[in-house]
Amino acid sequence: MKTKLKEMSERLNLTDKQMAKYIGVPLNTYSKWVKGEREPNTSAIRLIEVLEMIELFCPNLTKTLINQE
Repeated sequence: MKTKLKEMSERLNLTDKQMAKYIGVPLNTYSKWVKGEREPNTSAIRLIEVLEMIELFCPNLTKTLINQE
């Protein structure tokens, strides 16, 4: 999962802080996932998979979701 998250953040050109916000988790949690210190639960994994599908099929929606504050 850590590789998938890093690749996704690089594709979207997001910092760790921005990526954590995009997924909806605290930065500390996201950092632990990326470092492999902790694994996301099944709900978080599913959300990440759905966000990847949105990125693939609806890139404009991905941009909108990223830019929401």
